[in-house]
Amino acid sequence: AARFGGDQGIAAPRGDGKTAIMEGVLLYCMLSGILRFPLIAAATGPDAERILRNVKDHLSDPIECATLQEDYPELDAIAELEGKPQKAAGITVDGKRTFMRWANDHIVLPRYPRKFCKSGGAVIATRGLDASIKGVRYGALRPDLVVLDDPETRESAYSELQTETREKTIEQDLAGLGGPGLQLSRFMLTTLMRADCLSARYTDPKVKPSWKGRRFAWIIKWPEATDKGEEYISLRQAD
Repeated sequence: AARFGGDQGIAAPRGDGKTAIMEGVLLYCMLSGILRFPLIAAATGPDAERILRNVKDHLSDPIECATLQEDYPELDAIAELEGKPQKAAGITVDGKRTFMRWANDHIVLPRYPRKFCKSGGAVIATRGLDASIKGVRYGALRPDLVVLDDPETRESAYSELQTETREKTIEQDLAGLGGPGLQLSRFMLTTLMRADCLSARYTDPKVKPSWKGRRFAWIIKWPEATDKGEEYISLRQAD
């Protein structure tokens, strides 16, 4: 989706690491110059901001950032934040501003005035599907990919009205963020809550064929021999 466009819907159980994998892939795409402005959309604004905090931690944690700097030395300006986001606007390189931003709902990676940097000026922003999403841009940049991570709450999954409202947001508001006449790529990571919830629709190729839905389960096939499993459960409960 990041390289070639198109939409993709993937459903998997909670706790299988899909969001953590997405955060790493998102960082790679930005630092490698594949993406300039990914937008993270989640069920609510705070949910989306929580993902952005994880991305910030990857970029600013001293140990992890030192490892990333081996491949992306331009991250040295981020290391200067020292956990203080208010310093971002004042960080300079060779006496020139980097125009870095480190806010709750968006970050802008540093630009370097005298050397080429693939990720320079790249933006990550967040939005919640429970609020209006229109006209998202940063300067001249518009989103080039929307990542939808767990786009519904338990309440909205059991509400037909909320499900339809969120579907309209995805199909109309998010799809149009790329600009006039452009179809924005969207990528959904989710967990099914019920048979006709939003996640079920977007991961069912019969309902949304253009999203190329795929579903992954914890259990692929139950074992025929269950005696050892029952013995294990019995021993675990006893201990």
